[in-house]
Amino acid sequence: MKKLLKERLQKLAGIIEAEDERFNQETKTVAGLANQFLTISKGLRGGDYKGVQSGEINEIDDLINMILQAAEEGNITTILIRVQGMLSKSIKGTSTLPGEEDEFDVEDETI
Repeated sequence: MKKLLKERLQKLAGIIEAEDERFNQETKTVAGLANQFLTISKGLRGGDYKGVQSGEINEIDDLINMILQAAEEGNITTILIRVQGMLSKSIKGTSTLPGEEDEFDVEDETI
């Protein structure tokens, strides 16, 4: 399912092969996550993320801090999967995959 979702998002978002690794990797350790942050940091400093606005930067920063704090306090995998689903739907042109019609529908739910 994860592979299918990744392929569908790549097709719809026009993700190039070099960026493919960001979504294809499974990070299982704190050191692996730290390496991901280093890669992202280099990309941010190198101008790889064009069009990100200051308000978005502030919200991304807050979200990362909240996620890490909540993960320290307990398992938040279910919440992260729901957030991932909502974000994947927001990618331009993304349609619902078969079998996911109502799984991530947030219009009727309060988080």
